[in-house]
Amino acid sequence: MPLTNRRIVVTRSDSQQQGLVTHLQARGARVLSLPLLQVTPPDDWGPLDRALQELPQFQWLLLTSTNAVQYFWERLAHHGLGTSDLAHLKLAVVGEKTSLALLDHGLTPQVLPEHYDSEGLLTALAPLVWSGVGVLFPRVERGGREILALTLESWGAHVVQVAAYETRPPKHLAEEIHTAFRTGQVDLVTFTSSKTVRHFVPLVAGLDLGGASFAAIGPQTALTCRELLGRVEIVAQTYTLEGLVLAIESYFRAVSSQA
Repeated sequence: MPLTNRRIVVTRSDSQQQGLVTHLQARGARVLSLPLLQVTPPDDWGPLDRALQELPQFQWLLLTSTNAVQYFWERLAHHGLGTSDLAHLKLAVVGEKTSLALLDHGLTPQVLPEHYDSEGLLTALAPLVWSGVGVLFPRVERGGREILALTLESWGAHVVQVAAYETRPPKHLAEEIHTAFRTGQVDLVTFTSSKTVRHFVPLVAGLDLGGASFAAIGPQTALTCRELLGRVEIVAQTYTLEGLVLAIESYFRAVSSQA
């Protein structure tokens, strides 16, 4: 197996690591856990609470992460609301995992793009969203991309963005991870969002990362890697965890063949 004994750092949040970890370990990798996104409630529930009181004014609900689904539904339940209160809404998600999270609540999105990123979602929404349409967009409080809301607004949609959750970085690099980088014991670091890259960079300041390759789940994360780390060796062609694992396997298979 091409990943046998490869030491791979996984940077997803604690609650979301297991899928990627399982995939990598099943292929022989030695996984080091570095959760860079600690998911918490937003600083202020007020904007989301007000939006929930005004649900009838919206025609679309956009959900671009499993965290958004989880925290949105928790707040919905907090107000005594449920799935039936969303019956008038069309639902759009950014990817398969978010769609599955919706399915846990008995709902299937009307829009699931071919490419699992904001650009892919906009392509799918283009023929369906028109001027004056009300769009509710529960999202991460800070650091998310703006292209989705800005483009919809340029089409004339009325977009209400509200913080449903926040992702915060750890304060320190765990000693095990620090030692692994310092002693050149890391073959690869995986990044599943631009925010993981931004949280990673200050934690490893002063460490020599020359022996480690970087893997990105999609083009936007890869762009952030190039901007902040200067390079990225692996970019998934399908923007899913499975697509990322396939890209990693292909990369190390090529490395082994050149050895």
